[in-house]
Amino acid sequence: MSTVEQLKGERLVHTIPLSASSELRARLYTFNDVLRADIRLFAYRRKLGQWVPTRRGVSVPATELPALLGAVHALIESERKG
Repeated sequence: MSTVEQLKGERLVHTIPLSASSELRARLYTFNDVLRADIRLFAYRRKLGQWVPTRRGVSVPATELPALLGAVHALIESERKG
């Protein structure tokens, strides 16, 4: 079974436009019966006429979202302190 066939119930949660041809997407999906959270860079491919995911991103089990949020908060605090 291909990876595409194993992804189930993909749900786009949030999009952050970065430029005319790139954006970050936060998604939830099920892979091998495990709910996962994915934050990934998508690029618009004119030749294809569609947005495609890149290898740049992170995918974690949804149970790890609190730890990921903690890491984001730590980054914000570190940036504020300079």
